Amino acid sequence: MPKITMEEITAIVNQIKIDMSNEDYTAIYELIEELAELDSVIVTPLLRGFLSEAFFKTEGNTNDEVT
Repeated sequence: MPKITMEEITAIVNQIKIDMSNEDYTAIYELIEELAELDSVIVTPLLRGFLSEAFFKTEGNTNDEVT
């Protein structure tokens, strides 16, 4: 599987910044949903690792409840 380049990562992050500033969250949600559907031993911990500890401390959330 080909690896993503730093230039591509930068372009993705920049696009996310643009979408956020335009309050256009659709593409970001779709990207995260597609990654979450992979539900692999690599992707799932990466997505959960991106969440703040505050997320897990509120409303009784646990790592097992994040999908």
